Amino acid sequence: MSNPFEQSEGWEVNLGQYLGVGSHLVTINAAADASAKSNGKPQLHLEMSNEMGEKQDWVNYSSENLRKIVGLCQATDLALPQDGEFDPNDDCRLTEKYIKRFVGRKVGIVVREEEYQGKKSARVQGYVHTSKLSGDDLPADTRGFAGVASSSAKADEPDVPF
Repeated sequence: MSNPFEQSEGWEVNLGQYLGVGSHLVTINAAADASAKSNGKPQLHLEMSNEMGEKQDWVNYSSENLRKIVGLCQATDLALPQDGEFDPNDDCRLTEKYIKRFVGRKVGIVVREEEYQGKKSARVQGYVHTSKLSGDDLPADTRGFAGVASSSAKADEPDVPF
């Protein structure tokens, strides 16, 4: 019998910085379909980052509760799912093709501390359009973020990337 330890890859801790409590302007780097462990309902797993760190979120939704998905679509300027882009027989689960449309989009996230079973953690509470963030909410270089003037440009200089 072969040794399963010799066939397993080693796990390494993520050395990146996690975004903490506050509002952050991020890019969605990955989006995937998932299911809640507790009830099998649809989830949207998002991986997001900016130059200050990264954050993940699992957006729970179902046919009875689509508010977070609608809010995320509005905050990212993504058209709402149309017929064929979700499964009405599976709690409105989004198709992989539709989910991939979130990747590369810029969005504001609001991270707050919450307590669950005696443990505190910083979790994404919601999403806002980039135009609603300003000042301290922004990373040093916001070029490429739709609707946001670069915080790296001086007041009397145009925001020209050269």
